[in-house]
Amino acid sequence: MDANVVEAISTASASTVVSFTLESTPITLFASLDSDNGGLRWLQDTRADGAILRHVHTKKWLVPMLNDAARNECYAEAIRRSFRPTQAGDGRRTFAALDVGTGTGLLAMLVASRFEEVAADPSPLDGPPQVLSVEMEEPMAELARRIIECNGLQQRIKVTALHSTSLPPPPPNAAAYSICTSELLDYQLVGEGIIPTLRDLHSRGVLSPSAAVVPSSARIHARVLSSTTGFKDYCDSPSSYGGLKLPPDDQDSSPPIVAFQPTLLPESSYLTPAFSTLDFSFTSSSAFPSSRRSRSKVVASGGGEAVAVLFWWTLGLADGVEYDGRPGARGRFQDHWPASVYVLPRSGRAAVARGEEIEVASAHDDGTVWFEVKAGGGREDEGEPSPKRSKPDPDERTDDVSRPPFPALTSTRIRQLSSPARAAFFGSFSPPPSSSVLDLSDSSLCGLLACGVRGVVGPVTCVHSSSLSSARRAGLTAQVHNGLGPERLRVLHGRYEEVVGEAARVGVVCGEPYYEKMEDNLVMSALNLHYAVGGA
Repeated sequence: MDANVVEAISTASASTVVSFTLESTPITLFASLDSDNGGLRWLQDTRADGAILRHVHTKKWLVPMLNDAARNECYAEAIRRSFRPTQAGDGRRTFAALDVGTGTGLLAMLVASRFEEVAADPSPLDGPPQVLSVEMEEPMAELARRIIECNGLQQRIKVTALHSTSLPPPPPNAAAYSICTSELLDYQLVGEGIIPTLRDLHSRGVLSPSAAVVPSSARIHARVLSSTTGFKDYCDSPSSYGGLKLPPDDQDSSPPIVAFQPTLLPESSYLTPAFSTLDFSFTSSSAFPSSRRSRSKVVASGGGEAVAVLFWWTLGLADGVEYDGRPGARGRFQDHWPASVYVLPRSGRAAVARGEEIEVASAHDDGTVWFEVKAGGGREDEGEPSPKRSKPDPDERTDDVSRPPFPALTSTRIRQLSSPARAAFFGSFSPPPSSSVLDLSDSSLCGLLACGVRGVVGPVTCVHSSSLSSARRAGLTAQVHNGLGPERLRVLHGRYEEVVGEAARVGVVCGEPYYEKMEDNLVMSALNLHYAVGGA
């Protein structure tokens, strides 16, 4: 099997699919539990539409996105206002559109539906108008083709399974794209790659300077949150668990951004009013630095410890057309493009006093956004606190701005370790002192508790079936932080039947229902532990 396919399978989680082409045949694999020994098996869905169904199943945002009426109406109006033919290098009047990351083909169909207006123009086109839709995943490209055909637009739209970086620029004197549409946006704006994608299309000349780009701009807005929100539990790993010492956190680390419903928070949770931070333009190649920082001066509207920043964005799709992502703008709950929360590193949290002027640095790279909060700027004159935004410094539009590192543990795992009820349950695990213990989970938690706290003198073996890094962390916890040498507890990486062998005999088989590749699916984790114990 191709090395890239092996790598993709080894890093994929249970909630994803693995797609590749084998001898010109598209293959899609999905994860299934091995009921004999535990762990994941990768199977091919051989149904006629299996690949499409599996891809759609992994895209939980797809239906909420398509049902976002405000989004759809904004795109339709922006396309209507941006719809104009262009002049080719040889003088011909043409219309060609490019839709990047076409998905279901909705934006391409919105463009194609305007072709009657071009046909009715007194100045006829030199050749039929055409939309080229590129979609890097073949199953989604096939879904788009079927939807487009159902709408009778297959003669106007060509769907190609291609990554946009492989799209060649138009040849000399050929028709340039009149308009480029895309929806490469997630709740933190930049997480789906809109910046590197449009940078590439502009820089290689795929898009001409005259092309209309939809969306054309965006702006991020933010508010600083206090410690009363409880977000510290989202990223601060406990230092101990049931008597065990755990590896300390990196004080400079911050977890991945999380989508959030801010209407759940009382106003007292906020330390500042709303303020604008980063502006984005998507219309020219000069507007796409790999990273950038902007600083804002904001007068605090409340007092407390600044632990996180809530942010959202507004999207400029064309002149006079804006999508409002403000919390509450589309109802109490937003299931598509909700607001996001960035949790500040422990070393970056500041005590803020009401009325004090604080500085908020907002930064981004090609895939994420982050913030810094600095207090101690003195108090403003009495009156209603208000934000004061400063423009980005020219020397800060650089490529050397870097995000704080991610913590060793995921936010899901940190929340589990921070649960008192969970700690009490696993802390009660007490095998007989003379037992030999086998722990079949990706945490070694039960094995560590048995060996380090419960005083088990028999050999303890912990088998990690997911990543090597989790096994190394368990070994670090045992040897460095709890003084448990390999003669007391050994940590192995691999499947049980591969690393232990059939001749092994143990008195107690245990485990916590935690597996890295399944951590967001508690039912699958529990079943996997059941199968793993049965296989042992």
